[in-house]
Amino acid sequence: MKKRTLAFILAALMALTAIVVVPVGADYTSGDWGYTVSNGKATINRYYGSELEVTIPSEIDGYPVTELRSWQDGYGSHGIFFGKSTTSVTIPDSVTTIGDSAFFVCELLTNVSIPDSVTTISEWAFFYCTSLTNVTIPCSVTTIGESAFSECISLTSIDVDPINTTYKSIDGVLYSKDGDILIAFPGGKTSVTIPNSVTRIANYAFYWCTSLTSVTIPDSVTTIGDNAFAGCRSLTSVTIANSVTEIGARAFYYCTSLTSVIIPDSVTTIGEGIFSYCPSLTNVTIGNGVTAIGGSTFSECELLTNVTIGNSVTSIGQNAFFICPSLTSVTIPYSVTTIRDNAFLHCTSLTTVYYTGTQAQWNAISIGSNNDSLLNANILFNYVFHDHDYIASFVDPTCTKPGGTLYTCSICGDSYTVVGSPALGHNFVDGVCTRCGEERPMESEHPYQNNSDESWVINRPGAGRISITFSSDTETESGYDFICIYDMNGNQVGSYSGTELSGQTITVDGDTVTIRLTSDGSVTKYGFVVTNIEAQYP
Repeated sequence: MKKRTLAFILAALMALTAIVVVPVGADYTSGDWGYTVSNGKATINRYYGSELEVTIPSEIDGYPVTELRSWQDGYGSHGIFFGKSTTSVTIPDSVTTIGDSAFFVCELLTNVSIPDSVTTISEWAFFYCTSLTNVTIPCSVTTIGESAFSECISLTSIDVDPINTTYKSIDGVLYSKDGDILIAFPGGKTSVTIPNSVTRIANYAFYWCTSLTSVTIPDSVTTIGDNAFAGCRSLTSVTIANSVTEIGARAFYYCTSLTSVIIPDSVTTIGEGIFSYCPSLTNVTIGNGVTAIGGSTFSECELLTNVTIGNSVTSIGQNAFFICPSLTSVTIPYSVTTIRDNAFLHCTSLTTVYYTGTQAQWNAISIGSNNDSLLNANILFNYVFHDHDYIASFVDPTCTKPGGTLYTCSICGDSYTVVGSPALGHNFVDGVCTRCGEERPMESEHPYQNNSDESWVINRPGAGRISITFSSDTETESGYDFICIYDMNGNQVGSYSGTELSGQTITVDGDTVTIRLTSDGSVTKYGFVVTNIEAQYP
């Protein structure tokens, strides 16, 4: 299914509302509002108007308005002002509950006034209110749901009425009143000093805080909740204290800049997918307290080169290291008895397994299907754990491998690389890379890949013009993927999509022609083949 922008979806949903009388999820409409009724009280869930500054009514058709809640359709939940240009909302003092996803994806909302009557702010209540800069929690609020302010990327402060008995605010960060739980971190802040009173980082506390660059977890913390730092794409480093015993599921999912992590011996439980899709992660040490590596824990960590698994682990879950193509070595203790299906699937560079047990103990491990990369590696038995003595050296980037700092243990030779610069990429001219000499035909992959951006250069020194002919099966996804042709000065001669280049000959002035193929994130076709190149000289 073709990906669409959020703006496109919003426009489509707005068009749908024009042809229905009552919104999905609402029982009644009154003026600009859609609402439901229960026990003689109204819940507003839809706004039809176009005002930028809106005051929600305290009563509608004789029913007191006590709750605000999202509406739903086949696409999921939508906030009351979903798709609207509303910038400011005043909530009446009849409202006691701001329900699930009530202001979900109100992207232009900059100001909201929450009255003292409100006792509950539910899960995802202000999710993705990307223009909201400040919010004040009144003294009446006793419940705030998970991810209530997640992805509020402009929010720099969550303030709490000082007499609130449940919550407090320190430097704009939301905590429980006694300070033992860090509940929500405003998405617009870049750094935080977590006080020593905190023992738990709540589920979703830093969820999608894309400006956060580093965090040190103090010795008081024992629990990092589910999705606590998920989506913190600027987070490059995290220090996990020796007091931490539990790290929840997907705690660091999609932390795309995170490079290295040490899980201390104090940690006994790690949830599934905690480092899934951390493509910059290169080195991981799992402490001796962990007893199981859950499913998808390190899946799609594309630069992960080295993993040391602590000696208490008994099982490695399904897809644990799925698509870790840079993983070259892994240390596995003899305590492991089970390795699930696909645990090392697509670990195409895995060459060495350091195993602390005997060959007989290795043969007794229950190893699931699709683990050929593991089974075909060189297994070194009776490996002895030791404190690595890593020596740093610098590695220049090549066409296919990134450059950075190579750390090599002087005792066992184990190594990993912290990436400092990306791979250079090939520079193909007439099908030969000018950097490394690798050759390739003057054609794309068949089919080409999603999210491609590749170029081919044809050079005929001294030519006045060059004619290139494409095969009859040349094709890209029409309207989305393109083959562009440039002259010797980098000027675009033409942009072609679908079958527009099928069997065609294109002539370009000058002695150099560049062919560039770009594709989006879904649907691929055959690509192209150049069947003939003819240079014409003055």
